[in-house]
Amino acid sequence: MRQVNEEYGELLEHAMRLKDEARRYHERRMIAVFDHRRRAWGWVSDLFSTMGETFLGLIPEDKWSVDGIEKPRGEFISLKECEKIMGRTYPNMVMDFAENLVPNDLGKAVGVVSGGGLIIALFPPLGRFLKRYDLFHREMLTPPYRIKDLGRNFSRWVYRSLVEADGVCIIDGTDIVKEGFYRSERRRRREKKIPTRHMLPLALYDACLTQDQVIAMKEFERVMSGMARAYLLIADRGRGKSSVIGLCLAGLAHVLGRNEEVYGCITAPDFKMAGEVFRFIHIGMEKLGLKYRIESNGKKLSGSWGSYVFMEPIEAAEMAPNFHIVVVDEAASIPYSILLRIANTANMSIFSSTIHGYEGAGRSFSIRFMERLSKSTLPHIIRELTEPIRYNENDPIERWQFRCLMLDAEPGDVTENIDNLVYEGGKASTLLFSDENIFRRYFGVFVMAHYRNNPNDLGIILDGPNQEIRYLRAGNTVLNSVQIAWEGLLENDTIEKIYAGWTPPGNLIPDCFIKYYRDPHLARMKGARIVRIATHPCCHRRGLGTKMLNMLNAELKEKGFDYVGASFGASVDLINFWKKNGYVAIHISPNPNPVSGEHSVVMIKALSRRLNEKMEWLRRGFIERTIEHLPDPLQNVDPRIIRLLFHPHPCKDYRVEVDDVVLKRAIAHAWGTMNYVVSRDAVLPFVRAYFLSKKRPNLSTKEELLLIMRVLQCKSWDDTAKYLGKGVVYTMIWLKDIMKKLIKFWCKGVDDEINRYGRKI
Repeated sequence: MRQVNEEYGELLEHAMRLKDEARRYHERRMIAVFDHRRRAWGWVSDLFSTMGETFLGLIPEDKWSVDGIEKPRGEFISLKECEKIMGRTYPNMVMDFAENLVPNDLGKAVGVVSGGGLIIALFPPLGRFLKRYDLFHREMLTPPYRIKDLGRNFSRWVYRSLVEADGVCIIDGTDIVKEGFYRSERRRRREKKIPTRHMLPLALYDACLTQDQVIAMKEFERVMSGMARAYLLIADRGRGKSSVIGLCLAGLAHVLGRNEEVYGCITAPDFKMAGEVFRFIHIGMEKLGLKYRIESNGKKLSGSWGSYVFMEPIEAAEMAPNFHIVVVDEAASIPYSILLRIANTANMSIFSSTIHGYEGAGRSFSIRFMERLSKSTLPHIIRELTEPIRYNENDPIERWQFRCLMLDAEPGDVTENIDNLVYEGGKASTLLFSDENIFRRYFGVFVMAHYRNNPNDLGIILDGPNQEIRYLRAGNTVLNSVQIAWEGLLENDTIEKIYAGWTPPGNLIPDCFIKYYRDPHLARMKGARIVRIATHPCCHRRGLGTKMLNMLNAELKEKGFDYVGASFGASVDLINFWKKNGYVAIHISPNPNPVSGEHSVVMIKALSRRLNEKMEWLRRGFIERTIEHLPDPLQNVDPRIIRLLFHPHPCKDYRVEVDDVVLKRAIAHAWGTMNYVVSRDAVLPFVRAYFLSKKRPNLSTKEELLLIMRVLQCKSWDDTAKYLGKGVVYTMIWLKDIMKKLIKFWCKGVDDEINRYGRKI
């Protein structure tokens, strides 16, 4: 045993008493140390050496490098790779935030320590911690702001929450300023009762640690027997949902694999997030004596019984009908369009989500996803696991984590008349420190409405120099929440860097103005971007989003803003919402999001006269550029989305300019027998004119979709006809009839050429 420094005797004794208390209640205790890094690691190393216990160390470096301190006995992982620990369990942990505090790291790390364990968080000396700007701050610094404009409110909030939390000890230097002892109540788990009749092997039920897991496994048998096709399993972290899914998959391979090969797909936003499912498939198969091979760096298990393979979410949705079962882990982080496609096409499916996890809002996921499933009449089951496995149900550190990171923020009940609305806002930190309850309800609206929320969002909204909030409330209930980022007013040096190819943090709309329109003047304008907007789940479709935008627009216009905009993953519903409120598209990303498959769209609303004068030019540039992208990078975008983005048409007086030969070939296609494939170049100018001109012939929605799919996106006749619900020959003739309308509208004096085909006009 290494020699212990006597200077640390009181600290070591106090920490060991906290450890004893943690063991007694099967809970965690936390020690927040505000001190110089070398001295803090000195006594922490002595502590674990004295206790003879190991720990997980999360450190800023890739390897141990604390001068003068011998590397302690433990496992060390860089903070930037702490996703590797997800799903694993550790007896103790040291989190080294001496150089940088990233809110997401707190969200990922705290939940992996088991009951009876110590969590030690190392911070710089308290005065420096509350005043410092670290790497997380610098990454949110957006032009034209300077370091001094950044907030330090997240650090203040972390410290305040630590001071007010049960079970948390605070050490300032070598002084114990808060003891952290907490007299708790150890709650016994429910007795585990295994059903007498079961399809899955008894060995798997024996492997369950809680009655919740037993019930969840029995419910899965209903899916196996065909009573349901979709199974939703939700829980807070540490309840064993991923482990019971892994055991169920091992059981499925055992039961069905006797008669046929079983093929299953497991997906998640990242392979690491599905690691616990795979680990318990291994455990289950070993308990059942099933042999398996590990392939593709752990992403595939196979044997005589079949195989389980990991796929990215988009690929899993496309291949879902080919598998016996598809499992989606951390489903709250995956868009509903993908989840619904899997649910509706898979033979069996399991959707797992963390309720108060850092990755997403599982509670809102379950509510909203269930609403969608109920409309589809798909047989489904939902089960929530509530019994903790890693630690006692009354664990105070989990309560601290939920409060500090707003993981359990909820919007509250609607009890007031929603016609009496109050419009408020400002800096988020002002609201948090003056009225935490209202702030939690403000943030809770986002948690309940969005599939992605993480602690970094909280850090950015508190400390970002360009971030502000607005909300509508009735009494103490927040009904609509908005997060705003100020943009624009860029200096010449910044504009030149963006012009040369640099992508600035924030300033998404000015970046778009410069990169795609090459107009530096627009980047000097004063703008606002709505980062997020959400309505209380009990007040959807009541016009609150529109009321909020109207009030915000009036405020910004009065303050001299030139525009307000938004960027989001394109969907028909979202585009319709923004269009209804006067926003028009100026950009669509050619590259889809790798997880959601959605293309990001930028839409803006002009608030000043000087920008309004530019809008026709911006819209024309957007449509012309997008038409060029449709045959390749945008070919698979839903044509309904393209149609919505192309409306309203920008040009007041647009002329079709084609030479005599091209015009005659267009007429030959419309009135004659010329094949479309060899006349697309003659058809295209008329289709381009239709989507650019305000004055144009009247076409139906389906006729516009036909033009988009066949002419602009270059979809096949088969795909186009199938989408429109018509036959191929009918669709070919339909396009000819549309071309007749377009040619007659834009071209005069062509009767003689048309009459050569024996048709009357």
